[in-house]
Amino acid sequence: MVRSNRAVTQRTTTSEDVPEEQMTFLGHLDALRHALVRGSIPIILIIGLALIVRLQPVMIGEMGLILPVPIPLTCDLNDPAACGSQMGDNVANQLIAQAQQDLLPADVEMVTISPVDGVLAQVCVAGFVGLVLGMPFLVYQLGRFLSPALRPRERKVAYATIVPASSLFLGGALFAYRWLLPFTYAFLYGYVPTGTRSLITLPSFIEFTVLFIVAFGLSFELPVIMALLSYSGLVDPDLYRRGWRFAVIAIFIFAAVITPDASGVTMFIVAAPMVALYVVGWLVGRRVYPHGSSTSAERPRGVDAP
Repeated sequence: MVRSNRAVTQRTTTSEDVPEEQMTFLGHLDALRHALVRGSIPIILIIGLALIVRLQPVMIGEMGLILPVPIPLTCDLNDPAACGSQMGDNVANQLIAQAQQDLLPADVEMVTISPVDGVLAQVCVAGFVGLVLGMPFLVYQLGRFLSPALRPRERKVAYATIVPASSLFLGGALFAYRWLLPFTYAFLYGYVPTGTRSLITLPSFIEFTVLFIVAFGLSFELPVIMALLSYSGLVDPDLYRRGWRFAVIAIFIFAAVITPDASGVTMFIVAAPMVALYVVGWLVGRRVYPHGSSTSAERPRGVDAP
């Protein structure tokens, strides 16, 4: 009877069964590998779905819904053009068509110069969608991996930053897509001489649009980074105030790098909200700084304010 109970309770020991303080370096690497694999599975599934389903209006009674519908995976190989068009009519292709309609001026024509441009563009867009929608799952798994190394207070702050960080990234991406990118494309193609045909290749359009959205979304994380640095005590928030000139210069350099035109108009459009976010990060940093915000009264005697 005792042997039977032991057989029931016996199980294989893994890295997750070992207490955190007893795990070796290789044990930590194994736990990190498991976290990355579990967090990557939803991303891979979303990428696959974006390539094998399409969004289609469906009437349920009197209510119209847009639902994912699998694309036909069989086709007539005697008509390869129709076969490719049928299998390529997926969510990624629909997103490309919608972005072309939303962002490009009406007189700009999109072209492909390589047979694989369409396939690579759909894979790139599907990967972008998979990363955006699947990133919360990956972040959750990495959070579980790092959680034992954090104090309860640090763990609470990490959880509290998830919502504002995600909201700021989505807000920056939406701002870039709805306002900045349409203005940038229209402004740059406005330089084209009258009578010249305006073209853009599909890979160039996808690369420019995706990188612009990602860069602008990440730039909106500036207040979160500044607040975390102040909360941890690594950066005195008064340093943000004293170094605002250098920060503005760095922001304009970043804006100049991610905007291609030499006129400087789009650079100012990108830099203006980032400067405002820098001010927000400084104000939030003053509130969360553990030693209290620095003031002129706390400054050592003989040191003048800038």
